[in-house]
Amino acid sequence: MKTKNKQLNINATLFLLLLMLGINLLSCDNSKDDDRDAIAEDYEVVDEAYTFYANADKYDEARVKRGEDTYCLIETKIAKVTREGNILTIGVLGPKDCDVDYEVIWSGEVMLTSPPMGAIFLRAVADGCSDESEKEMDILTIDLEKTFKNLSSETLAEINFLIKDACSLVDIDCGDNCNVTVSDND
Repeated sequence: MKTKNKQLNINATLFLLLLMLGINLLSCDNSKDDDRDAIAEDYEVVDEAYTFYANADKYDEARVKRGEDTYCLIETKIAKVTREGNILTIGVLGPKDCDVDYEVIWSGEVMLTSPPMGAIFLRAVADGCSDESEKEMDILTIDLEKTFKNLSSETLAEINFLIKDACSLVDIDCGDNCNVTVSDND
């Protein structure tokens, strides 16, 4: 009888331990990945050539609507990306004699990998432009300290960027001081 009670106590103890472990695992907060760092508040920076948005909802919209005709009203293409220190330069081919507003959209998150990684969308916005016209290059010069203002100088020095063209579906990886030219075949 003692052996049976002892076995029953061991089984009950094991059951309670497993139950407590299961409850503990289910109650863990999985809402924020440990390998990401995010900004606390949305913000925007207006420049002559573009508007920079640090906004997770706007980023998600670009991700979901990427490449759709209703989201991409004109045809543009990222042709060149360079980075020298804290200056990121993006050359965009678009219709000539067309007033284009550019949006640079960041989710506010940085992947805490080695080196850290940040992804941005580039979207061209314009109405009434003809895609059949001649093409010209618009140059966007992005001061990383000014736009990614919540990131430390150490993170800015290390971060690699993935520049995603919201309309042509081209992604360009820019690590360190990059100098990337996109061919017509991409």
